[in-house]
Amino acid sequence: MLFVKSNLCMIKKLFLILFLFVSFYELKADKSYPLSVVSNHSFDGKLFTDGMYSYCIINDWARGNFTITKWQGIEKEKAEGKLFENIEIRDVSFGKTNLLVYKEFDRYYLGKFDNDLNIEKIHEFQFRSTDDLEIRIFDSLAVIKNGRNIFIYNYVTKFKKEYNGVVDLIKYQNKFYLLKQFGSHSELIELEIENYREKERLLCKVEMSAEKASLLAENNQIVVLANFTNSTYINTYDLLTKTQYSQFLEVDKDNISVHSIDTNVFIYFLQNKEGVYYLVKSFLNKINNPDSWYKLKLPSELIESSNTKILNENIIILFKNGIYIADLNLKPIASDNFRLEEDYVPEYYDASKYLVLQGKNKSLLINLKKNPFWFIFRFWENYSFYFIPFSAVLMLFLFIQLYRSQRRLLNVILDLPSTGFVIVLDKEGNILRINDLGMDLMNLNYQVPLKKYYKYYFNDESFKSLEQVIETALNNKTSFNQKITIVKDYLALEFICNVVVLRNTAGFDRGVVITGLDITEELERKRLSNWAQLAHDLQTNLSTVRLNAEQMEFAEDNPNSNRQRKILHQVNIVINRVRDIITVGRGDVIEINPVAATELFREVKSEFEMDFGDSIEMQIEESNVIVPCDRKRILRAIRNATENAIKILTKTGGKITFSAINNGKFILLSIKDNGPGMRKEIKENMLNPFFTSGEQGGTGIGTMIMKNVVEQHGGSILINSELNVGTEIIFKIPNKKANV
Repeated sequence: MLFVKSNLCMIKKLFLILFLFVSFYELKADKSYPLSVVSNHSFDGKLFTDGMYSYCIINDWARGNFTITKWQGIEKEKAEGKLFENIEIRDVSFGKTNLLVYKEFDRYYLGKFDNDLNIEKIHEFQFRSTDDLEIRIFDSLAVIKNGRNIFIYNYVTKFKKEYNGVVDLIKYQNKFYLLKQFGSHSELIELEIENYREKERLLCKVEMSAEKASLLAENNQIVVLANFTNSTYINTYDLLTKTQYSQFLEVDKDNISVHSIDTNVFIYFLQNKEGVYYLVKSFLNKINNPDSWYKLKLPSELIESSNTKILNENIIILFKNGIYIADLNLKPIASDNFRLEEDYVPEYYDASKYLVLQGKNKSLLINLKKNPFWFIFRFWENYSFYFIPFSAVLMLFLFIQLYRSQRRLLNVILDLPSTGFVIVLDKEGNILRINDLGMDLMNLNYQVPLKKYYKYYFNDESFKSLEQVIETALNNKTSFNQKITIVKDYLALEFICNVVVLRNTAGFDRGVVITGLDITEELERKRLSNWAQLAHDLQTNLSTVRLNAEQMEFAEDNPNSNRQRKILHQVNIVINRVRDIITVGRGDVIEINPVAATELFREVKSEFEMDFGDSIEMQIEESNVIVPCDRKRILRAIRNATENAIKILTKTGGKITFSAINNGKFILLSIKDNGPGMRKEIKENMLNPFFTSGEQGGTGIGTMIMKNVVEQHGGSILINSELNVGTEIIFKIPNKKANV
């Protein structure tokens, strides 16, 4: 016992250390970057912000309306909004002047709105196509991109100009640069607009179709990124030297950014190598020389990159399951995992507080927080293995294995109830999944195929109530609770069934989940408590009967004297039975005293001999065994074991033998009969609460009393039985003196 307790204590300590270790690593995972994600908030519509004011645009395409909401700062507090009917926003650009392109009664307008969210029309456009509208603001110039058409409008001078076949446009050093498509090649054009005049100049030809292309400009370098299958064609034109050169990069153009540091122009892109992403930095003119690349390995759990953009001197990389931020020198800034439901694009970044991601119909505001001690965790992350001796590493490995096992166990517990059976059915009634308890209850194994109609698995009447629950759930398609009874191995088990209807996002049912919690033991405790109260009342009445019988005085030769003895004997037996019920119904503290085993057997024998005479022989094997026990309680257990044997031998007669053995560690009290013995299923279920074979009558309380008393002594019951030979009940009682 002491060894077991010390092992349990050691296990508890190991789990405590494991818990602290795992907690530290969880903390480290969040704190090992200069910034961490505190929370994220989703907005319907497009969120625009400059840090001072924020605007949220929501289009109601079905009704042809839109709502604009404005608030100060980035956190949405004290917002004011306005609804515009019969107006659809196509694009918005915020700056010194807030401009928007909108549709009103099938006409398209350029407009601006003031601080009170009032819209003022500036210009009407005659668009031939409205599939892809985009607006950009450059000082007093508004550039509206409509497919391959570019409209440039100066809302101060009213100058306007349309250019066709334009793939993309940027403004750099007070000039516009256009990429125009001409069949199988494209042209890079410089456009200068002064007041009401414009001047175009062809810079170079790009010998490749650029249907999906974009322009970037850094340090007098105009870069064309043309997207092809799994690769990007990069054409660079130097404004100073008027030279161009082209390169290929096996990366999607959405994951490429260009930025200048001092006089050098660098290109940043993502490289996927065997499922792991690397952020790569290279001189723009040395892309074809991988030996000159600088690489930063990203966390392996990040998957499916969608966009890379440089904001506020930081590189923002979006993945399907998280974000990663690094500075221009490839130093990690932040990393976090959460699902991005849409293809977002980074819109605004405050290096210490916020990141705004903008999607087609939704926006995401990500709150960031500085980690002042991140370098400590990073140091531990990079160099901890130098400080851990081999034995500690081995223990760490074992702890990690235990942690993973526990995590898998927790996942199972979260997925399935910790107690009770679980059955998952589709809407047609086919069973898709059954947990282990359900398998055992239904007498199934994992070789039995699933995805069959539920009645295929119920082969007898024992599961009729469960079948009715399933049928009701499938027909009514509503969630409900119901108590059912299932008979297993001759034992009636009672369950509370909980039915949950599974529905998809459209609200249509997909099936049901039925869980059953075994409440048999709980009901048994309630019944025992009620019986104990009733037995207590009966004990008072029986004591009164015994007292009255004892006060009757008869002469020795009077026939009533013998009757009086029999009445007192039977009343004492009934009182003992009542006390048995009270014993099971309450858990009093037992009083251990040394008692001779032979003395216990003699008292039980004398109690039954008066009733059965010579038909049943009772024999006690004399011994000097001393039993450390609660005398009254252990007598009740022996009495019930004897009574069970007598019930078996009543019709045929037989022999009951009492014996006791002290093996040093335990005292073994044996009550053995030479009756017909037990069948296997009766022997296996005999100690279950309220179990009865039904052959001799009874309620199973006697066996419960035996089990209850022996367990109160810290012992157990052994059953030896053989058909046509007999049955032996052994009470295995710890020898307290020996243990001490």
